[in-house]
Amino acid sequence: LDQPEARGLLVADSRVHRDFMVKPYVKGAPSTDKFAIAHRRGGRCGVANSLDEIRELPEDWGYDGDRIADAIAAHNAAARPSGHLTPE
Repeated sequence: LDQPEARGLLVADSRVHRDFMVKPYVKGAPSTDKFAIAHRRGGRCGVANSLDEIRELPEDWGYDGDRIADAIAAHNAAARPSGHLTPE
Protein backbone atom coordinates (compact mmCIF):
# COMPACT_ATOMS: atom_id res chain seq x y z
CA LEU A 1 0.00 0.00 0.00
CA ASP A 2 1.62 3.24 -1.10
CA GLN A 3 1.16 5.88 1.55
CA PRO A 4 3.98 8.43 1.48
CA GLU A 5 5.02 9.66 4.93
CA ALA A 6 2.62 7.16 6.53
CA ARG A 7 3.39 5.47 9.82
CA GLY A 8 1.77 2.92 12.03
CA LEU A 9 2.00 1.70 15.58
CA LEU A 10 1.76 -2.00 16.33
CA VAL A 11 0.86 -2.87 19.91
CA ALA A 12 0.91 -6.56 20.79
CA ASP A 13 1.05 -8.64 23.92
CA SER A 14 3.39 -11.53 24.66
CA ARG A 15 0.91 -14.06 23.24
CA VAL A 16 0.81 -12.32 19.88
CA HIS A 17 4.60 -12.08 19.87
CA ARG A 18 4.92 -15.79 20.64
CA ASP A 19 2.14 -17.08 18.36
CA PHE A 20 2.50 -14.76 15.37
CA MET A 21 5.82 -12.93 15.39
CA VAL A 22 8.07 -15.82 16.37
CA LYS A 23 6.14 -18.96 15.49
CA PRO A 24 7.34 -20.56 12.23
CA TYR A 25 4.90 -20.68 9.32
CA VAL A 26 5.57 -24.39 8.83
CA LYS A 27 5.87 -26.85 11.70
CA GLY A 28 9.49 -27.85 12.16
CA ALA A 29 10.88 -24.85 10.26
CA PRO A 30 13.24 -22.49 12.06
CA SER A 31 11.66 -19.69 14.05
CA THR A 32 12.21 -16.08 12.97
CA ASP A 33 11.50 -13.17 15.33
CA LYS A 34 10.00 -10.57 12.99
CA PHE A 35 10.05 -7.94 15.74
CA ALA A 36 13.81 -8.40 16.19
CA ILE A 37 14.33 -8.18 12.42
CA ALA A 38 12.40 -4.89 12.26
CA HIS A 39 14.51 -3.54 15.10
CA ARG A 40 17.79 -4.58 13.45
CA ARG A 41 16.70 -2.92 10.21
CA GLY A 42 16.16 0.42 11.92
CA GLY A 43 12.53 0.22 12.95
CA ARG A 44 11.59 2.13 16.06
CA CYS A 45 10.84 -0.70 18.42
CA GLY A 46 10.22 -0.83 22.11
CA VAL A 47 9.00 -3.19 24.76
CA ALA A 48 6.76 -1.95 27.55
CA ASN A 49 6.02 -4.01 30.62
CA SER A 50 3.13 -1.83 31.75
CA LEU A 51 0.70 0.80 30.51
CA ASP A 52 2.73 3.40 32.40
CA GLU A 53 5.71 2.55 30.22
CA ILE A 54 3.56 3.00 27.10
CA ARG A 55 2.61 6.45 28.38
CA GLU A 56 6.31 7.29 28.11
CA LEU A 57 6.60 6.70 24.35
CA PRO A 58 9.35 8.94 22.95
CA GLU A 59 7.91 12.25 21.76
CA ASP A 60 9.87 12.07 18.52
CA TRP A 61 7.89 8.97 17.55
CA GLY A 62 4.88 11.27 17.17
CA TYR A 63 2.34 9.31 19.22
CA ASP A 64 0.33 10.38 22.24
CA GLY A 65 1.39 7.80 24.83
CA ASP A 66 -1.40 8.69 27.27
CA ARG A 67 -4.06 8.31 24.58
CA ILE A 68 -2.65 4.97 23.44
CA ALA A 69 -2.40 3.61 27.00
CA ASP A 70 -5.98 4.70 27.70
CA ALA A 71 -7.21 2.96 24.51
CA ILE A 72 -5.41 -0.24 25.51
CA ALA A 73 -6.92 -0.09 29.00
CA ALA A 74 -10.41 0.37 27.51
CA HIS A 75 -9.86 -2.54 25.11
CA ASN A 76 -8.67 -4.78 27.95
CA ALA A 77 -11.66 -3.81 30.14
CA ALA A 78 -14.09 -4.63 27.31
CA ALA A 79 -12.41 -8.01 26.71
CA ARG A 80 -12.31 -9.14 30.36
CA PRO A 81 -15.93 -10.33 30.82
CA SER A 82 -15.78 -12.89 27.99
CA GLY A 83 -12.06 -13.34 27.62
CA HIS A 84 -12.10 -11.98 24.06
CA LEU A 85 -13.29 -8.99 22.12
CA THR A 86 -15.07 -8.99 18.79
CA PRO A 87 -13.90 -6.04 16.68
CA GLU A 88 -16.65 -3.62 15.65
